[in-house]
Amino acid sequence: GVNVLPGKHGYSHVIALSSGAKAYELMGAEKYLRAIRNAWDMMEQTQQFASGAWAPQEMFVKPHSGELGASLISTRDHYETPCCFYAHAKLARYLMAFTGEARYGDGLERVLLNTILGVTDPDDDGGYFYYSDYQSRARKRFYQKKWPCCAGTLAQSVADFPLDLYFHDAQGISVYLYAGSEVSWKVNGVPVTLSQDTAYPESGHVELRVEPATPVEFDMRLRIPAWLDGPALISVNGKPAAVRADRGTFATLRHRWRKGDTIELILPFSLRAVPIDDRNPATVAVMYGPVMLCAIDPPEPLEATPAAVEGMQPVAGTPLEFDCRTPAGLVRMRPFYRVRQEVYSTYLRRTRGA
Repeated sequence: GVNVLPGKHGYSHVIALSSGAKAYELMGAEKYLRAIRNAWDMMEQTQQFASGAWAPQEMFVKPHSGELGASLISTRDHYETPCCFYAHAKLARYLMAFTGEARYGDGLERVLLNTILGVTDPDDDGGYFYYSDYQSRARKRFYQKKWPCCAGTLAQSVADFPLDLYFHDAQGISVYLYAGSEVSWKVNGVPVTLSQDTAYPESGHVELRVEPATPVEFDMRLRIPAWLDGPALISVNGKPAAVRADRGTFATLRHRWRKGDTIELILPFSLRAVPIDDRNPATVAVMYGPVMLCAIDPPEPLEATPAAVEGMQPVAGTPLEFDCRTPAGLVRMRPFYRVRQEVYSTYLRRTRGA
């Protein structure tokens, strides 16, 4: 295992874990793989906000202590976004490559869509977004100093995230992330191009088109997210595919692919409430599929019943936006990545009631 101590610098720890991953890659000693897997589990199970972010004020918290929930009041410096995303993405990439497990794609998707994608664009004078703020009635802001470390990792994160979309091996290709894109590689010497057409995450509909130079057989592995609460639908050339598509795994399509073959994947999104930690179960953020929603210009306190959260009404013509009924009236919910300069709250108090 790995001893990641509370009260220690989160970013430095995760960068060090990437060094452990490199050691495993070069030397093959299982202790390094166990260490990075254990650290990932620790962060995912005891350190994460709903966005996938971690380390308020750049420090890990004591697990199962309620400190993560307490940080919603004690600080506005909840996640060192570009730097910590960069460290998170590197670790996820190693784990995806080493293990082939879908859950690391789930984790990367979560932090990609809900943290780095929500960074405010820098200005032309060294003003950069640094911390994500999850306290009530927050605003996105620049760091108080010009040209912080996040200036560099923002550019790096944007430049290299496409490396995490696809992984291939001798048997086939794994689609880890869903985004409009194209990849080319060779299967047994045959050039193949795979293109992905989707508005994800504004839609759970993904279409993939296969273009091999000549017919060739290989595995097409599609990540089926663990957050689904209904079955994924998969078809090949318009016909339902007889394939297992269990949540948190890859659905593997073994096929002799020909030019123009298409795969359609439908991932049904749904609303759910995610508690801040196990000591504060009534303090929740609202997720829709992989996307974290924030309340825009919210009342204080922001409260809602479980029925109100689960029954939020979509806003016509605006994907991923909802109206939530609260004691203070309807409150608009919007993805964190779409928030600009509006006042927002990330967490609400879930009250008793129908």
